[in-house]
Amino acid sequence: MKSSKQQWLILNHELPVVSSIAKYAFSRDNGLGFELVDITSDIVRARFIERVETVEEMDTPFGDVEEIKLVRYVYFDFTVTQISEGASLLKIIKPPVSLKSFVRVLMEAFEYGASLKKVGFNISTVYAAISRDPEVDRLTVSRVTVSQIPLGEHATSRMEVLSTDNALVEFLELYNAPSMKIEKIAIVARIKHQVETLELTAAGSVCCTSGLERYLECTVVTS
Repeated sequence: MKSSKQQWLILNHELPVVSSIAKYAFSRDNGLGFELVDITSDIVRARFIERVETVEEMDTPFGDVEEIKLVRYVYFDFTVTQISEGASLLKIIKPPVSLKSFVRVLMEAFEYGASLKKVGFNISTVYAAISRDPEVDRLTVSRVTVSQIPLGEHATSRMEVLSTDNALVEFLELYNAPSMKIEKIAIVARIKHQVETLELTAAGSVCCTSGLERYLECTVVTS
C-alpha cells in the first residue's frame, strides 16, 4: 500500500460543508473552485482545482514578438470529516507548496464564517495508541528525532536515532527527561497481515498509509 503526504487542518464552520463547497464548483468559466467527488454520511471527498493562465513572449525569426498563452492546473484531493458540532477534520492529500488560493476560496465558500487551524501531534500519544492495539502484531520504529535532551545545567542536544527494531524504546532506555520533545518518528506496522507505514512530525507533517490514519484521528484535539 502506497503512503501519501498529507496536511491535516481543523475547519471550524457554521454552514454545512456539502452545500458550501458545491456553491464554488470549478468550471470552464470559473477557473477556481471545487469538485465534489463522493459524499457519504461520514466523509465528504472533494477536489480543489485552479486553472492558472500566463502569457509568454517569444521572439520569432522574422523580428516579431509572438505571445503564447500557457495553461497549467494546480489540483489536489481533500476530505472533510465532522468530528464535533461545528468542527471538521480537513485532510489535504499531496498538498502543494502554497495553499493560499485554496484557503481564500474556502473562506468565500463558507461566507467568511469559518477558520482553519493546523493540526499538531503528540507523537508519544500516537505511538501509544498504535503500540497498545492488539490488532498490531508487529511494530518497528526505524527512526526517531528527539530535541531538548539535557546534557548539563545549560546545554541541550538534538538527536536522531536509527534502529532495526524500536528506536524510541531503545532511546528512552538510556535517556528520559521531562524536557525532551519527540519531533519526528518513522513507524512500520503490520495490521491484519497488511504492512502500514507512518512518518510523522510533531509540527503536523504526515505521510502514511490509510491503515494508520485512525490512530492519528483519535488523538486530534479540536480546541
